[in-house]
Amino acid sequence: MAEHMAEVLKAHPGVFRTFEIDGALKTDTTYRTGIIESIVPVAGKTFLDVGAADGFESRALALRGAARALAVEGKESLYVQARKAADLLGLDNHDVLKADVRVIDELGLGTFDCVLCFGFLYHMSNSFNVLKRLAHVTNGLLLLETHIAPEPWAKRLLKDKLRGVHLAGVKTLYLDNERFEGRVCMHRGDQAHSKGSLDENWTFWLTAASLVKALTRAGFCIEAWHHEPDPHTPPIIARYGGMLGFGHANTKVFVVARVDPARLPSISPAEISSEPHALVRPRFAKTPADLLNRMALSARSRLKGLLRR
Repeated sequence: MAEHMAEVLKAHPGVFRTFEIDGALKTDTTYRTGIIESIVPVAGKTFLDVGAADGFESRALALRGAARALAVEGKESLYVQARKAADLLGLDNHDVLKADVRVIDELGLGTFDCVLCFGFLYHMSNSFNVLKRLAHVTNGLLLLETHIAPEPWAKRLLKDKLRGVHLAGVKTLYLDNERFEGRVCMHRGDQAHSKGSLDENWTFWLTAASLVKALTRAGFCIEAWHHEPDPHTPPIIARYGGMLGFGHANTKVFVVARVDPARLPSISPAEISSEPHALVRPRFAKTPADLLNRMALSARSRLKGLLRR
């Protein structure tokens, strides 16, 4: 396999993403591969990688003997890259699918021993609905790496790229009629040609507490939570987590969660509202613009109330 990989790389330079690990450039290993191997015995297991970009994570697992490693990507440009790399390698246990992960449970893919959700969830406006659907295609573990809403006190620690991208203050939204808190993050430019959302120009970054709530309500039991490295952090998480940006400065967390088949919730179309429809007359935001307009109107209303005092 190593000789075949070397031949493919020589004949097709630039197709496979490279990672600098231990001073060497690797195409069969990523910064997350060692973390995954420390949690899941890869050989003989099935893996689903959602929001897979060019398929590098699932490809590395297939090379390590996974029974099945499926990469699902919604963006055409990234899918084409992943498809080309998969075809060149020709591995029987690795495949790539172009599909919308927001309806992953409707694709008839079956269930997987481990679902990888890296750098994807924070690109969603209704991450709760996505987590519920991921629970239905998981028969073991979910490995989740995502941004969370930055803590107000950690603002001075934030990397430059994260400053000013969120609407001020923590917002409350009702996702599928469940209350969650987070920060609205605006996305600029053409979504089809970015690494961000498939077609949404805003997303909702959950607070740490709301992410815990979303996972547990979606049917998962959290086994490990890694954010800011400390003396108790496993060495491999501390090592590669630094490269991946775990911690307050980059607002990233890494979560290991196991699905509980007895607690799987029912699935319904994604709903987003600024109010709980169980308590008041339903007024759902039909589009992201509707939701943002409603937030602005609510803020102006509160300001007028303060000025009258």
